[in-house]
Amino acid sequence: MTGSSRVISSVFAAAIIAAYGWFVFELANTFIWVKDPVGQWDHALTIFSSLTAFASAAAGVLLGTAVQTANTATAQRDKAQAEQSQHRMKEIAQNGLNEHATPRGGSAAEQADGMRRALNAILAAI
Repeated sequence: MTGSSRVISSVFAAAIIAAYGWFVFELANTFIWVKDPVGQWDHALTIFSSLTAFASAAAGVLLGTAVQTANTATAQRDKAQAEQSQHRMKEIAQNGLNEHATPRGGSAAEQADGMRRALNAILAAI
């Protein structure tokens, strides 16, 4: 776990504990101080609904963070594979040029044929 994720986890844990403490306090306060039975349950339901909304928002944040982390890892892996493929294709093209495009004497037709083979090697690498 990195330092920043530890801090985020600690803050999140503190927020959960604070929310739970507030929920318990408000429920106790509702049933101790509010004397109307209907009002007690209405107040308790309001508190529970607000806590549920908070929990849903927190779950959404955590899920969104996890998804973005996975997307970032996938993008980095794809980038590394593309760089390896690009390097390999560059080597193949360079080898094709070195092998076929180097003038070795002979007629102009033979040199043109070598250039044509070099071009085919490059196109095959792409």
